[in-house]
Amino acid sequence: MNDFSMTQFTRELQAHLDAHPLAQPADLVKYCRQRAFGASRTYTGEQEALQALAKEYAALSPDDAAPLLEPLGPGAARLNLAGAAASGLTPAQLARACVLDSSLAQRDEAWFRQALEALEQLAAQNALPPACSRNMKGFLALYRNKGCPPLRHSDVYRAAYQPHYRIFSGPLARLLPLMAAVSQHSAGLAENRRLAVAMDGCAAAGKTEAAEWLSRVFCAGVVHMDDFFLPPHLRTAQRRGQPGGNVHYERFSIQVAPRLPWREPFSYQRFDCAHRSLGEWRQVPAVPVVFVEGAYALHPACRGEYGLKVFFDVSPRLQQERILKRNGPDQWVRFREEWIPMERLYQEHFQIRRQVDLIVE
Repeated sequence: MNDFSMTQFTRELQAHLDAHPLAQPADLVKYCRQRAFGASRTYTGEQEALQALAKEYAALSPDDAAPLLEPLGPGAARLNLAGAAASGLTPAQLARACVLDSSLAQRDEAWFRQALEALEQLAAQNALPPACSRNMKGFLALYRNKGCPPLRHSDVYRAAYQPHYRIFSGPLARLLPLMAAVSQHSAGLAENRRLAVAMDGCAAAGKTEAAEWLSRVFCAGVVHMDDFFLPPHLRTAQRRGQPGGNVHYERFSIQVAPRLPWREPFSYQRFDCAHRSLGEWRQVPAVPVVFVEGAYALHPACRGEYGLKVFFDVSPRLQQERILKRNGPDQWVRFREEWIPMERLYQEHFQIRRQVDLIVE
């Protein structure tokens, strides 16, 4: 949940008004509602979402000049359908993403109530466009009396901006540019080829969850770098002192790398950390996209042939919070003293951030 900040709200609302100067009271309330609750419309399943999207796609023209995203604030964005169509995102992919995001999004009633109070305050100060300042108090009185239901854009807004978009307010919001990039890079591939996407980055930056969600959107395969944990017999001081030496890149280069570009099934063996030995075999189907997620995915010795390279970043504070919650205090010490320094050495030595096509923060 987001703590309400009047200063931040005013700044972000002004950016929204700069882009939509003809917005009316209903449009500003809708903006606040979308930030707090996500999409007003929910779907019974992917088929219903697909039917609605296919209808809208058919009525609009893909527009390369249209912005793909319109940020609404931290963790929320409008995905412009004309921009999405131009990027190559299909109605089916977007339908799966919409249904998934709505299942992960959280509602923030407290933030919404404070946002409405802030709108009323700004209107009283004549800090909104004239029409909004004049009419906001009366509009909000009627809106609250109705129980603050979902609402449509005003006729003025619809005529001026012809809005066609989908709201993302769950974890997928920050992945929308990556989704568009995957669509663009996978379009036009030969029938026997596939797109391999490297998802490298910092510990606790959300790589594993992102790969899981994106695999559902794109019906893709996933390879986990954690399955290539360095076995005991290779954990020498010399090996662990190498930049990126904390991964079994030899086995990856044999079992995975040669198979990544080709749309055919393959399998690789995961390292079982509990038993400190190789465990079961994981299957990767003959799908058009495969995500290779985890630190060291872009190690040169892994020899992965990637069509798209992504780096997942995270602030030190949030990284610590996530590791403490996920792994506990004892493991946090090991992350802090051992694994995170190794990852930083690898990233700096091979200049990983400079190699990538996209950074997800």
